Amino acid sequence: MIAILSGENDVHYQHVKNELEKRGEDFVLMDFSKFPSEMMIGFRVNTATDEFCAEINGRLIQGKDIKAVWNRRKGHPAASKNILTAQIKEYVNRESQFFLDSLPQLLPRAFWVSNPDAISIASRKPYQLLMAKKIGFNIPETLIGNSPSQIKKFIESLDEIAIKALCVPSVKIEESQEIDSLVFYTKRINKETLEPLLSASANCPTIFQKYIEKELELRITVVGKKVFTCAIYSQQSQRTREDWRRYDLFNTPHKPYSLPKEIEDKCLALVKNLNLVFGCIDMIVTPSGEYVFLEINPNGQWLWIEKLTNMSIGEELAKMLVASRII
Repeated sequence: MIAILSGENDVHYQHVKNELEKRGEDFVLMDFSKFPSEMMIGFRVNTATDEFCAEINGRLIQGKDIKAVWNRRKGHPAASKNILTAQIKEYVNRESQFFLDSLPQLLPRAFWVSNPDAISIASRKPYQLLMAKKIGFNIPETLIGNSPSQIKKFIESLDEIAIKALCVPSVKIEESQEIDSLVFYTKRINKETLEPLLSASANCPTIFQKYIEKELELRITVVGKKVFTCAIYSQQSQRTREDWRRYDLFNTPHKPYSLPKEIEDKCLALVKNLNLVFGCIDMIVTPSGEYVFLEINPNGQWLWIEKLTNMSIGEELAKMLVASRII
């Protein structure tokens, strides 16, 4: 049996679900937003044995029967609506999350894609850069922090700078009972523009990098030992020149791309060294043909790439889950 940590409306889940159904594979959806109000979990341990058991939609799931776990999008626990006190709801949600965070240890014999603890560590961008540098990737000159004096010194030798969020690229703002999202896209500025804003940089740690000129960008999806590379021609649209996440799909062609073996091997090594079995790597190809590593998303999106390029990412992911090992 394969356990999938996601939600029913997740299109990535629906896509892989279809692939698993084609193979007649038994699987169960574990939606953390249903815990503890609708999903029941028990873990019994004594000196002789330990047993994990979950009750999901009337079905009894034994931990020993779970051979693989796809950690797609875990969601967050939600206390029962019968609990009216906000502080008690917060307590229940916190206790529930603490319990769910133990799942990798409660299901140690399962093959995880990928282990949540490894994903958490691999998501730290300063660590990503250190690991990428160690493996031999080219990386941009980078400063991460909130020290105006260090930022000022860093930008002195640079003509243009890319400014990025360190972790969460968006924030929800609630005003007049309406909730809107503020998205922090990568922004390209020159040092003359940045210098008057240096004092404000003390308010929040930020990523400052030398701006790298682009011929095109790469989204590299690693699934086990397979590498799927998509070229994103972001420079063909003014909207996506600084950050392709502004999405202008009609004007930014997405095409399969053949990586040099040296770069492909480094991508596989990075995923392995981060203790992952899946990852989405973002890189730049410069006008001179240099490959520059930007970041890795340990649990990134890939379905839009598959739809635009016909690369079989979902099929490969399903095959790896069924095999319960890296293939």
